[in-house]
Amino acid sequence: MATPAPYNWTAYIDYPNYYYVYEDMDYEPNPVAYTTEKANELNTICTYVTVIIGIFHFLVLIQKQLRSNTIFIYMIGVVISDIISFSLSFSDIIDASVLVPRLVKYVDQDWCYQDPWVPIDLVGQIISTSFAVTRRLSIWLSLTMASIRTISVIFPMSNRVERITKPLFSIIFIIFLTIICFALDLYPLVGWVRIYQIGDITPNFCYASEEESKQYILVTSMRLTDRTELRLIYSEIAIKFIPAAVYPILTVFLFLELKNIKKRRSNMRSTESQKAKNTSTLILIMTISFIVTEVLAAAFAIHTLYCNLQENMGCVTANLSGINLSFFFSMGRPTTLILRALNSSSHPFICTFMSSQYRDTVKTMFCSNRISRRAIKMMRLDSSKKTDSLVSQVSPTVQG
Repeated sequence: MATPAPYNWTAYIDYPNYYYVYEDMDYEPNPVAYTTEKANELNTICTYVTVIIGIFHFLVLIQKQLRSNTIFIYMIGVVISDIISFSLSFSDIIDASVLVPRLVKYVDQDWCYQDPWVPIDLVGQIISTSFAVTRRLSIWLSLTMASIRTISVIFPMSNRVERITKPLFSIIFIIFLTIICFALDLYPLVGWVRIYQIGDITPNFCYASEEESKQYILVTSMRLTDRTELRLIYSEIAIKFIPAAVYPILTVFLFLELKNIKKRRSNMRSTESQKAKNTSTLILIMTISFIVTEVLAAAFAIHTLYCNLQENMGCVTANLSGINLSFFFSMGRPTTLILRALNSSSHPFICTFMSSQYRDTVKTMFCSNRISRRAIKMMRLDSSKKTDSLVSQVSPTVQG
């Protein structure tokens, strides 16, 4: 019996026309997707720049000359919150446009547990909670700082105002506000999360070893989360809208008081008048940027709530009076984040223009070595001159 020839696998593996050559097709570029992609890239760049500027701003604020001032103490709290929140926003877990408590689940493993339990990603939950707390804390500290600035201008001689502007009170209030923000964020999480042994919630068709079955795991019930999702969306709108509404009111009072002060000091020099004008302009810029950032974020949160209530996510692409809204809503998230980054990174520049104390501190930090070298050089020059003078006085005596 003849031996059969070996099977030629190469004939099929190395087939020359194995890969299909697609015909050239003319794809129409999607302007919405392209613009959104570029906006996200710009947001990433702005976030990196904001973190770097924030670190520089923090190093200036912790100097001895500034950390005893109430406003600068609140700025330290704001910049620490901004550095943490913007740094955490690079994580894929974070949705930087959402500030409400959010559960981070192990989606890949939820099929292996009894309904309705879903496992919680503990590390991801810590990252998400820290981002939400620091982002919210930054907003409310900015609002507190604006309130103190306005009250101290309107009531400069009040003893109560003097007490709340003391450094110790500021530090205690920042700690208190941080605890409140964490409590508000963790309260619903405590209501959602349960601790079980893996073996207690693992069905028969899902294998778990004896050692693994005794391990504890954080889980949440989808029924609990469904009940509270709508309430959280309402609270997010309030979180975003209240600061944006209160901040301009405080600014109006501040402008009116500064205008009255300007009238009372009508005989001051022109240079001082120009400084007051610059201060008012910078306050106006800060107010506009803050309002635009938070109101825009709240507007998109309201639209998301409307879509959820209608149970129709296609409403994002709806037309309004013949205008396609898909472009505006797709650009809303990156635009809001870019405005937040620009608003945060502008703080050191605003401090430089508004505060001579801040400017002097920056000069001291970057010019102190040069000044000290110049002082040492001048001291050596003076000592050499004194030595020459003494030598010239002693020389005639020696000659005599």
